[in-house]
Amino acid sequence: MIQADGYNPLEVRPSTFVITEGKEEEAKTLLTKAVKEDASSLLKVIEKPFTPGQISNTISRNQLQLNVEEDVLINQLLLLTEQQIEAGAVEGYWSDHWDYLMDLVEDYLLVYPDRKDALLYGNASYRYYDNAACVQPRSASYVLSPKGVRQYGSRVEDEEKMAQPGFDPKGTNWLKTKDGQNVEVTLMAKLLSLAVNKFALLDSCGMGIEMEGGNPGWNDAMNGLPGLFGSGMPESFELKRLLLFIVNELSSDNCAAKSVALPAEIAAYIRDIYGVLKKEGLSDFTYWDQVCELKEAYRASVKFCVSGEMTDVPTAELAEIFAAFYDKLEQGFEKAMKLGDGIVPTYITYEAVRYEEIKDEQGNNVRNPSGYPTVKVQEFRPVLVPYYLEGPARMLAASTDIEQAAAQAAAVKASDLYDVPLKMYKTSVSIENVSAENGRIRVFTPGWLERESVFLHMEYKYILGLLRAGLYDQYYDTIQGALIPFLDPAVYGRSTLENSSFIASSVNPDPDVRGRGFQARLSGSTVEVLSMWIEMFFGKKGFSYADGVLSLELQPKLASWLFDEDGTASFKMLSSCQVTYINKTGKNTYGEDAAVITSMELTLADGTAETVEGAVISGQLAESVRAGKVPAIKVYMN
Repeated sequence: MIQADGYNPLEVRPSTFVITEGKEEEAKTLLTKAVKEDASSLLKVIEKPFTPGQISNTISRNQLQLNVEEDVLINQLLLLTEQQIEAGAVEGYWSDHWDYLMDLVEDYLLVYPDRKDALLYGNASYRYYDNAACVQPRSASYVLSPKGVRQYGSRVEDEEKMAQPGFDPKGTNWLKTKDGQNVEVTLMAKLLSLAVNKFALLDSCGMGIEMEGGNPGWNDAMNGLPGLFGSGMPESFELKRLLLFIVNELSSDNCAAKSVALPAEIAAYIRDIYGVLKKEGLSDFTYWDQVCELKEAYRASVKFCVSGEMTDVPTAELAEIFAAFYDKLEQGFEKAMKLGDGIVPTYITYEAVRYEEIKDEQGNNVRNPSGYPTVKVQEFRPVLVPYYLEGPARMLAASTDIEQAAAQAAAVKASDLYDVPLKMYKTSVSIENVSAENGRIRVFTPGWLERESVFLHMEYKYILGLLRAGLYDQYYDTIQGALIPFLDPAVYGRSTLENSSFIASSVNPDPDVRGRGFQARLSGSTVEVLSMWIEMFFGKKGFSYADGVLSLELQPKLASWLFDEDGTASFKMLSSCQVTYINKTGKNTYGEDAAVITSMELTLADGTAETVEGAVISGQLAESVRAGKVPAIKVYMN
């Protein structure tokens, strides 16, 4: 929905496909001809919404013999379908899944910087997914419970919305105008919508992003935090990345757009929040309260539809506004660091220290659907939750200050987040004194599952943060003790070619399981390793585009010990080009006394070779590399 653009539900059903109306017979004919014998099992699958996986599984399960390649058949079938985007919430919405969107944008631009304008402004067909989930105003979700003031029932499935004509609670719905047209905008407009919605969710101290969707972020075992007015710093650091991208793009001399067309409601919302931000003398709480009032009014205005009017907002104005949002965010980071005494918090909860009960005209308590009396909070006090690893991990990945990043990494390693015997990082310090109201995590044994174990996905995210922050020595020192291939299989308990979900840490009461991996699977840790690999071998620069010329600059960040005895280290770039670094200096490729690229020898598709001096490949040669027409590059260092 436009009011919560970016939330992903706890349960995400995969996109399904339905045969386009009028194409049913063509689809049946396609499947019948593709199968050598009986195609009835496939024909039954396409009678209902289906996924490509269901087609593939049916072929395998029934051992069907095909007249065409399976992937060709599936592609031909999908051409006769319409895609249905489906999502549903079971117990709430994770507060962090939106933050992976910038990874997609940045990875794309790492290879296709010349297509940035087309990506951001050239396609005005991006829509806003709409569903029945709505966030309640504070007057309905801030309640007085037997344990004190809490936030309960903030997210609801809105019955009035589900009853709207044409709304399908179990199907694909897109935000529409009052005339029934789908709202469609550019990617830049979507990013601006996302950024302002998240910025408006800053907590009452301006530090973390509130969890009003009903669930926390990555560590969903902390599922009690939303009820405690919890907010997350990891999401704030991801918002920093998004804001920095927006400001840099819109303030650039090369910005292709002079204005961005936004739905009128969003344009007004951005300007209204900026108006509150510019007011002088507001306390943190007053600022938050006024923004919340704007947010609740805005959400009410777009709950069912929008006007359909578009507002062209000048890019210069947007750059100024979002730069101010960025500055506000930086102020929140300073407060959070102070609250965490040098280590950025991951979670913050809030205690209502002043409030008044809401009464109706007869003086009776107004109650929410759960029966609790509702309240209006007049003052909050932040409560620091014990250290978790995710906050520092996200901070390092978004860092623009290497000294600050180094100080953070040193503080984390000196804390109980670091498991000294294992030389690894735990999800958190001890939470023994944390109330069970924080979440189900308290029922786990220390050093097990999400509770104080070495959860590979998060530890790898932290290690990647060291690399992205430019802390290369710390990175290489850490991976030799923490990455699975470096472990002792006898301790790890399985092949070191196999990842685990988590490793039982040294705080586990059973000494026999400490250091052992459990729940082998492909998880987020796999993706984090791929990201490390790209940073190590390809570098941050990648392809760039200026004055109509495409360039490729390799910036490897490799430790000297990664090179073979003959001084070489190789990787496959863009799946087709074998790149071999030749470094006989015995030095790292980073740091003050680093081995640097002096020349490159490119093997072309016709077998001829071409030499380039320096570390940059430009023009047609760079185009050829990207197009897969250069099968090999030898990179010489000195």
